Amino acid sequence: MIKQTLLALLTSTSIAVADDFNDYAPDDFNIEISNDPATMFYIAVMDLDIGNDETKQILYYEGVITHTTTDTIAYFKDKYPDITEISLSSAGGAAWESFKLGEWLSDNEMTTTVSPGRICMSACAYAFVGGSDYKIDGLLGFHASWVDIPEVSIATSDQVNAYYLQGQAIGSYLTSYMMLNGFHSQLGNAMPYITDQENFWVFKHEDELMKFYVRNDDSQDLFANYFQEIEGIGEENYVIMSGEKMENFLNTREDLGRGRPVVNTKIVFPFFPPDAYDPRN
Repeated sequence: MIKQTLLALLTSTSIAVADDFNDYAPDDFNIEISNDPATMFYIAVMDLDIGNDETKQILYYEGVITHTTTDTIAYFKDKYPDITEISLSSAGGAAWESFKLGEWLSDNEMTTTVSPGRICMSACAYAFVGGSDYKIDGLLGFHASWVDIPEVSIATSDQVNAYYLQGQAIGSYLTSYMMLNGFHSQLGNAMPYITDQENFWVFKHEDELMKFYVRNDDSQDLFANYFQEIEGIGEENYVIMSGEKMENFLNTREDLGRGRPVVNTKIVFPFFPPDAYDPRN
């Protein structure tokens, strides 16, 4: 069993030190990622075993996508300029920050990955597609733009209309963002049967995701590609992503990916609220 030493793990109350932390064991994976503002996220610089006695250094991000996520990742990229890959593990967070992060990942030609036994859902998935290349060994999950619109009986017509306008703005931005990254307009925005924020389209391998990739520089009608019918995507990719179902998948999946176990964690950076510590200083 592959093990690593986790130098520091940020909890809601303190920094905990965990020895022999098994990063890639699904049965140790905590499906609930805390949204406690004191928890935020942590970033690790890891060495992965890629075979032939060679290792590859990557960034590993776990936790909520917050308004400081992009700047903090950029700080580590500046500190370790040779790193070209980041593994994302997050249940989501701030959507607008995820678009910013996706643009940064694209500008810096970063490969994005989801490690075995990990998830990248919602806002994390939006950021993920900004990568220049993809590797999925865990779960990547998209859901449609979704706004909980109250009934007219408990809200004024102006309030209800404001909800619709908000949803329209978010949906339009998400569609254009996906298209700018080369993906079909349906990905993450207008997928059929999506009814609420608990319903996801889930991908367990990058080949499934790439069925939605439609950019073709040889096409005479590039715009049409973004609205063409997608083949090979069906009910097997659609799930109501309850915590129990996600946990069952992670616990029973025999294929833990294509190797590359962690052999060393050089540094773990726990992120405190901005008033407590600023990594850029």
